[in-house]
Amino acid sequence: MTTTGPRGQRPVDAATPASSRNRSSVAASLDPDAPAPGTRSATQTGGAISEIGPPPVAFRPDWALPPGTILRKELAARGMSQADLSQRTGLSPKHINQVVMGSASLSPDVALRLERAMGTSSAVWLSLEAHWQNHVAREEAGAALLEHVEWAKRFPVKELIGHGVLSGSEQGSTLVEVILRLFQVATPNAFEQVWLAPVAGFRRSQKHDVDPLATITWLRLGEMAAEDLPLARWNPARLRGVLPKLRGFTRLADADGFRQAQTLLAACGVATVYVPEIVGSRACGATRWRMGGTPLIVLSGRYRHADSFWFTLFHEIAHILLHPRRATYVDLDGEYGDDQDGQESEANDYAAELLIPASFGPRLVGARRFSQLAVLADEAGVDQGIVAGRYGHLTNNWQLGARLRHRLDLAGL
Repeated sequence: MTTTGPRGQRPVDAATPASSRNRSSVAASLDPDAPAPGTRSATQTGGAISEIGPPPVAFRPDWALPPGTILRKELAARGMSQADLSQRTGLSPKHINQVVMGSASLSPDVALRLERAMGTSSAVWLSLEAHWQNHVAREEAGAALLEHVEWAKRFPVKELIGHGVLSGSEQGSTLVEVILRLFQVATPNAFEQVWLAPVAGFRRSQKHDVDPLATITWLRLGEMAAEDLPLARWNPARLRGVLPKLRGFTRLADADGFRQAQTLLAACGVATVYVPEIVGSRACGATRWRMGGTPLIVLSGRYRHADSFWFTLFHEIAHILLHPRRATYVDLDGEYGDDQDGQESEANDYAAELLIPASFGPRLVGARRFSQLAVLADEAGVDQGIVAGRYGHLTNNWQLGARLRHRLDLAGL
């Protein structure tokens, strides 16, 4: 790269002609934080973007030069030797040479001395130094990330491309970098601690059919989907108070019922989102406490029946109200679940009582016609499929209420 600059440039003062003051040094022209030519900063425009033309885009090159290299070019452009600069700055010739050769960093003290001796702002020199150090750190980090490429490939790349998180062109250390940024962690070890360790089901061994990385990716996509949801302050008392009303939403069309449930729960401080399952995760629903102390519910609709979807929602609400905030709860499909601590059973019992109180039990198990199940649903104020599903669960007779259960339809969400 060849750069040129004015020779013999001196510090600007009131006696310097305007034409000289408008000339820029080599260092200033390479300042990575300088605005693009012809644009004005926010401070120059009173904090507002100029009305003429598009907003300026900051130049962020993917290359960098050591400040010493730029200093050497600057000295050459001025016809100044390192010995001359040593005398002007009061720094030893050895120190000047170390800065020029890149074996010594350019400190704030050196930057101020260069400003006085050469007229280029110390901020420019420090910006060049910071940009160089950042470049070196990124190069070293990129090399270190190559050790984790196989780890990054274990994530559901295809699904991440479908969700627009990956473009499909990421390879090598770039893929690792994007995965780490997705989960907002700096290293794979940090990912294990932040995302896998707190998940109640993953603290103990799972069947091989469950892919923890696919499940956590699905959970992270849910967290991202909830970022823009307007939420009230978390209020557990209010949540308990709206549960009877929430139960009534099960009788609406699935998409409408979910939207109303989402709004009602948001008024209680609970973020609720629907993210279709990712292959290998086998997750029906999950509860996670986010930074800031707000609960998040993610639903996948895995069972494909509306009654299962609604039961999972109430199951996750139970985790929020009954169990510690420090854990993330993932409700896994059937035999793949983990209930060693009894919390999943507690959540199931709580959800079952909320949807169909125990007082309906004798009439429910004693039903012999599907019409009897429909009557019970009307009395309980829930969708008929929920009663049919409970009947099937209690009696193992899924045929009687089969016509009352409908496939989940969340089209449009």
